[in-house]
Amino acid sequence: MKCKIKPAATKERLTMENKDEQPRGTVRRFIEQFKIRDYEAARAAVVGLTAAGFDVDIKPFTPYNERTREPKSEFTYLVITVYRRG
Repeated sequence: MKCKIKPAATKERLTMENKDEQPRGTVRRFIEQFKIRDYEAARAAVVGLTAAGFDVDIKPFTPYNERTREPKSEFTYLVITVYRRG
């Protein structure tokens, strides 16, 4: 039986696997944060902003009913946060 040994992970590869972590030496400045319910409009906004050179973070948000603690899936929207690379 042959055993394959995987090469040790490099520091660069480990940091790039964590999406919340930026490469060392890069700065992002917060510009704007907005909410969009339509996925096609959100996609167009993200494509346009990234083409213009901005960094964009996208997070889905589903509000909850305060009494029953159940998600209101019909009111789900995307929170788009725009950063300028500096």
